[in-house]
Amino acid sequence: MYYQIAAKFLVLLSLFTQINFCKEKKEIVMSDKVLGFAVSCRDNPGCRFKGENVFLDIKITNIQKVDVGFPLQFAKDKGPGVKLIDTETKKESYLSTHLADWALKDEFTIIKPGDSVSMEWVITADELRQFGHSKVDLTAEITVIEQVRVGGKLVEFRGVAPVRIITDDTPKETEPASPIADASP
Repeated sequence: MYYQIAAKFLVLLSLFTQINFCKEKKEIVMSDKVLGFAVSCRDNPGCRFKGENVFLDIKITNIQKVDVGFPLQFAKDKGPGVKLIDTETKKESYLSTHLADWALKDEFTIIKPGDSVSMEWVITADELRQFGHSKVDLTAEITVIEQVRVGGKLVEFRGVAPVRIITDDTPKETEPASPIADASP
């Protein structure tokens, strides 16, 4: 009889421990207001597709008054979520991310208030042409979702930014030459 009571007590204690462990995991708050999030095409302000890969610069800015820990190396290794949306047909395509070392998720880069970190990504020319049109006209929706540390608590950050990518119709031969200062006396 004593053993049955002890066994029931251990089962209840185990169940209580599991419930408390799960509660701690659920205390993660989700917010897109923790960090600023911006995406631009590198050296290509209009995000014009010229038949080549398009390189993206992703900037993550601390808009808080306290330090924010961001798993930068994990995010860089994994890459952002990229959804391509064809303007004409509204068809969507999701590009795959990379595998990243899961242990890096807990290694936080501290972003001071007002400071930024950046990461880069590339969308290949073939990925941009996949809808089969003669000209590219699409929106790339770039998403980064990571758990960040704010004031000792984990907060799930979700940054989303659209980037419109369209074919550059200007032939390369007729592009205006870059103005070069005349060095002659």
